[in-house]
Amino acid sequence: MIDMVKALVALPEEQRRTMMTDRLSMFVDMADAERQQAMAQMMQAVDTLPEADKKKLFQSRFEALASFPEEKRMRLMMTHMGILQEHGEAAMMKEMALTQAVVPDLSPTARQFVEGMMQSMMQGGMHGGMAMVG
Repeated sequence: MIDMVKALVALPEEQRRTMMTDRLSMFVDMADAERQQAMAQMMQAVDTLPEADKKKLFQSRFEALASFPEEKRMRLMMTHMGILQEHGEAAMMKEMALTQAVVPDLSPTARQFVEGMMQSMMQGGMHGGMAMVG
């Protein structure tokens, strides 16, 4: 998985977004336990990357997520949030900082999605946590 995320980061943005969309499409159609395991493995691999590479993947992920229908996006986000909560407050704060760092570089559609997600989190929505997909 680490080699896969390294290869993903090396791609140009458009290809990276396409590959991320494909990966998320695979995740969303998995059974809950299988999706949680696959996403946890990907999140763990992403966590091994330098910050600059993590930002690239976060940006691509948000662009991909913004293109999903609401139901699928929420399924992915809630799975991600569950995994992230298992890693504790420090991991959640680290992810929030990375999210805030990429917001200015997002397309208007993805920016609106992320800002809405963060606003919902601040108001106690999405089960009181920030939800992102790894």
